[in-house]
Amino acid sequence: MNRAYGLRGAKDFRLLFRYGTRVQSPAFQLLWRLNRLSHARLAFIAPKAAVKLAVARNRLRRMAREWVRKNILPLSRPADVAVIFKKGAANVPTEKLYEEFDRVFRKLSLPDD
Repeated sequence: MNRAYGLRGAKDFRLLFRYGTRVQSPAFQLLWRLNRLSHARLAFIAPKAAVKLAVARNRLRRMAREWVRKNILPLSRPADVAVIFKKGAANVPTEKLYEEFDRVFRKLSLPDD
């Protein structure tokens, strides 16, 4: 994933956590908020409280980045997106996790009516 697509600034995270729309999934929570850029920016958060082993946290983030690379870059709307993995996400099979990404990101890509 290109660095331009990464969400990094503390101010951007504060705005996202305060004003972002939350979408729940069994394995993760997604927060999104439209931005004024021409592209989406993403962050994948695997808290130590939810996933104890660093190997498992890194694996989750790698799987998520790979799914994004293959499926949705660039998104149909410019947004800041954070994926926060929940407890037990490391035990979810890859196929199930990808199905959840499909379902949740499809909602994000739909235009507002």
